[in-house]
Amino acid sequence: DVSDGSIDTTISYKYLHSDDSGRSIAVFFYDGPIAKAIAFEGALASSLGLVDRFARAAMGEARLVNVATDGETYGHHFKFGDRCLAYALEVEAQSQGFWVTNYGEFLDHYPPTMEVELALGVSGEGTSWSCAHGLGRWTRDCGCQTGAEEGWNQSWRGPLRKALDFLRDEAATQFAATAGDLFLDPWAARDDYIELMLDRHASQEAFLERHAGRRLGPAERVRALTFLEMQRHAMVMYTSCGWFFADLAGIETVQVLRYAGRVIELMEESGLESGRDEFLEILSEARSNVLSLGNGADIFKRFVEASKVSPQRVAAHLSISGLVDQNQETGESAGFTYRMGAFQKQQHGRLTLSTCHLILDSIATGKRHEYAVASMYFGDVDFYCVLRPFPGAPEFKTATEQLWMHYRAGSVPSILRYAEELFGPDEYGLEHLLPDGRQNISGNLFRRMVDRFSEQYELLYEDNRRNIEMLHEAGFQLPKELRSAAEFTLGRRFEKELRKQQENYHPAAYTKALELAEEAARHGYRIKRSTIWRLVEDMIAKTVRYTVANPSSENIQLALMLIRMTKKLGFNANLDQAQEAVYEALRAGLPVSDEMHVLALTLELSSGLLQQRPLPSPDELSNTRAEALPL
Repeated sequence: DVSDGSIDTTISYKYLHSDDSGRSIAVFFYDGPIAKAIAFEGALASSLGLVDRFARAAMGEARLVNVATDGETYGHHFKFGDRCLAYALEVEAQSQGFWVTNYGEFLDHYPPTMEVELALGVSGEGTSWSCAHGLGRWTRDCGCQTGAEEGWNQSWRGPLRKALDFLRDEAATQFAATAGDLFLDPWAARDDYIELMLDRHASQEAFLERHAGRRLGPAERVRALTFLEMQRHAMVMYTSCGWFFADLAGIETVQVLRYAGRVIELMEESGLESGRDEFLEILSEARSNVLSLGNGADIFKRFVEASKVSPQRVAAHLSISGLVDQNQETGESAGFTYRMGAFQKQQHGRLTLSTCHLILDSIATGKRHEYAVASMYFGDVDFYCVLRPFPGAPEFKTATEQLWMHYRAGSVPSILRYAEELFGPDEYGLEHLLPDGRQNISGNLFRRMVDRFSEQYELLYEDNRRNIEMLHEAGFQLPKELRSAAEFTLGRRFEKELRKQQENYHPAAYTKALELAEEAARHGYRIKRSTIWRLVEDMIAKTVRYTVANPSSENIQLALMLIRMTKKLGFNANLDQAQEAVYEALRAGLPVSDEMHVLALTLELSSGLLQQRPLPSPDELSNTRAEALPL
């Protein structure tokens, strides 16, 4: 009995299946104390210290030191934890005689010689990493949760699992019935379906022929792939994080319900009884801790069914997006490939109209959807789209010709009326865009609004600039309205100047930007826009690369000015790329002049790296400069 944690973690073990079939799997147990030290006790403060811990844990030759931790530990929870780990594995571990390997390679050399039995846990259901109650966190209100407010409970877990189990069993019954029809062995096909998930270019036809024992017709292929997608979603609806947090309406649990909703949708697409009503009846027994959100059925209808991405919505999204973006007449969107046939688009005054024959093919199932679509943009935030199933080429051509005739001569109300009559009845607007299209269009619209506001701000600032500067010099505190106008205007001009010089690597190109920064710093103005920060980081990286490749005194001084300018403006710039450029140049033999020494220290490089090196020959220096210029 090693349930107290006393098991030897430096070797592998064999676990034999309880059915006496002889099947087995190799099992490793991680080093708990080191894992805890990494996650909670600052073990990532030093690569040398970390490997020293490994050395103390090692118990001789052919022994493994292995640790299990969360990935976000390295960099997210502990800044530079990723670098500590990299240096530990690449340098320190080897210097102390460690062999850096993985479980598979270790087993090739040292197969298990010990057998292990795993604890059965509560009611024989097993144990888990993050719940002291067996699998309670995924089945019942066991008390384990993350993010709960006072008085909350997780009694919703039981009904949620019961509802998902019901849906899983309904889908499994329907899937099993395909044996001898679509699949030789449905469950073998389900398990092998991962092949198509991992390689989208793999032949669906060859896969289906292998599992059907014959070549399937087009309609049969769609049915077979729909059944496999149904089973995929029936598995991913049990995703662990859906149970991990505090409430039924959390984004993780809603995502689990979306997977369940997709199972229902695919069953209905196949003409099967989906069991939706019974599923919702069971789900209604689960209640959110937020009273206004109601029960599980309410949450499903509000957050799952209302956000359903139907083929019609994808068609509307593509058509509306094409009104303001450069059209791509073929591509992929939301799980479909698309093709726009007979596409026309024209702007007359503020009104833009487009029409097309839109063909959508589901990437997963191959099912095809065809629509006749017309979309209009009236300026600002007014979009309108109508569509219907494609009626055939002759009727589509007639409808298109009539609408374009009215577009050229009719009023806006009459154009809308004819669009609805010829291409309706389904109507869509800005609210039906998918997230990526919504972001693109909102960026376009907001950019125009900001441009208009910016012009007014700049006029306000220029009209009052002399007075503002005189009052500031006299020690007067500026009203926040005038200060905001000044900060906004200088920030905008600063950003424009940086963008103008983006392809210029010489530090002197940023003289105007430096002047604007000096003006802002002189008056105590803060430039806070995050887009500028990214430009500044890029600017520093480019100029430092140029400087180490061309290390004249002038270039070094200008690079120093840029870095100091960012600090004066209060930018917390990420200097990683600039640091690496100097570091690689020093490793390659770049001489460390006094000015280069100052640049390296200003970039916060370790002074230990900056020991004076002998001056390389002209040929070596030329090679060093070439290697140090990865522009």
